[in-house]
Order: sequence, then C-alpha cells, then structure tokens
Amino acid sequence: MNPQNLDPFAPRFIIVNDGHAFNVRPSELVGYGKLAVALFHRRLAGVNLEQIVRVRNFDPFAKDTDCRLASITVQVSLQRRGLPSVEEEEDASLRQFDVTEMQSRFIVSFDGQMLTEGQTIIMDFHGIFLLFLVTSISLPVGGEGQGQGHDVWHRRGVLTEDTAVHISMDGV
Repeated sequence: MNPQNLDPFAPRFIIVNDGHAFNVRPSELVGYGKLAVALFHRRLAGVNLEQIVRVRNFDPFAKDTDCRLASITVQVSLQRRGLPSVEEEEDASLRQFDVTEMQSRFIVSFDGQMLTEGQTIIMDFHGIFLLFLVTSISLPVGGEGQGQGHDVWHRRGVLTEDTAVHISMDGV
C-alpha cells in the first residue's frame, strides 16, 4: 500500500470490502490509492486484479477488543507446483517433520499477522514449501463480540507468541 494512504499512527491493518482484514506494509512501488495483494489473499477476499474495492483502516486492538488468537488449528500439506499430488509419498514426507518445530516456526513466521478461518498460508520449512489451511481459531474468553467488526471476530484474529498452534497433517 502506498505510504500516503496509511495513517502513520494507526495499526497496519485494513478491512477490504467490509469483510476481510489484512496486514499492510507501506511501499513506494505501489501507486497512490492502490493495493498490491498476493494471489492467496485475493482468493481469500474474492477479488480480482484491478478490481475496485472498499478499504478502511482497521484497529484490531480497539478499546474492549481482544483479537489475539488463543489457539489456531491448521491443516498442513505439501505445496507442489505443476506436479500431481502423490498422496502416499506426501504422507510419508509429512510424517518426517517434527510437529513441535513446525509449530514454533509457524509462530515465528506469522507473529503479528491477522489470520482468518479458511485462509491458505504457504511457509518454507527446511526448503520445502508447506501449505497451511486455517481450519479453526479461538479467541480468549471475553475477546469475542466487542469493538469494531464484532460480527466477524469468530473468524479471525492476530497470531502472537502465546497462541497455541495445533497442526494436523493432511491425510496423515
């Protein structure tokens, strides 16, 4: 997002089309009034390249709102570009990974990121691209239904180092 479009004192989050929250970073390479959005994020929000969208600043830490994720469950599978998925080979490869290390890496990689149920995330783990699907999230008790965006809080929150990450292996 162009730095001129950002409030320098507000958290770096926006809401797109009154529904999907995203972290944003300033970049002079992005034209004024424009967003540069990755394919995964466009799919999540259901928008196309060059589509006009409504954008507003978003403060997930607004008064009386606790949007930190208490826990998150993600389903992991191997990311294969242009290759057909071979389930038996994939299952064997995934079983070789240390889930505790994967949980730790996931937290370090996505600390401070807004995550949404149904969101797909890609992460490099020991040189292998893993695809994570956020299957469920939970907020701390009292963190739901307060402040801005309360109607969708059950679907999103900010990952922190205190978030419990539960990983399920796709097909394993």
